[in-house]
Amino acid sequence: MNFSTSLRLVALTVAVLLLQPAHAAEVVRNGNEPGRPILTSVEIPPGKALVFLSGQVPSPINPEAPREQRVLGDMEAQTMSILGKIEDHLKTLGLGMKDVVKAQAFLVADPATGKVDRDGFNKAFGKYFGTSAQPNKPTRSAFEIAGLGSTGMFVEIEVMAVRP
Repeated sequence: MNFSTSLRLVALTVAVLLLQPAHAAEVVRNGNEPGRPILTSVEIPPGKALVFLSGQVPSPINPEAPREQRVLGDMEAQTMSILGKIEDHLKTLGLGMKDVVKAQAFLVADPATGKVDRDGFNKAFGKYFGTSAQPNKPTRSAFEIAGLGSTGMFVEIEVMAVRP
C-alpha cells in the first residue's frame, strides 16, 4: 500500500468516526430551581431525535352534552385536560412527560376577569413537571393571544420531546 492510499484510508476512517452519533450523551437541563416549573435552557446532544407534537386544546368536561352547552372548565382544568392528552399521545410514541424539553402555551384571558389565569395554568403545569414522581421540567414560552376559536377556551399547548 502506498502513502496516498494510506492517507485516503485514514481520511475515510476519520470521516466515518465523525459521522457516528454520540449515543452516550444525555440531555442537559439547565436552571432546575426548586419551586420553578420550568428550566432556563435545555441542550440536546447529537444523535437524539426531536419529536414535535401539534398543539392540543382542552376536551369538554362532559363531551355528551349538546355542543352549545359543553363546558371546558377554568384555566387549571383546561390545562390538566391538555397535559393529559399530551401524556397519552407521548405514550403511543414510547415516550413520556419526562422526555418533554420544550412547551409553548397560548393563553386567553377569561372574559369575566379580563385576565389570564397564570396561577391556574402554573398549578396544573406543576402537577406534570418537576414532581417527585416526574422531576424533569421543560423550557416553556407562554403567549397571551386574543382567542382560540371557541368560546370559553383559555389554553392551547404544544410540546417538543427528545427520544432517549
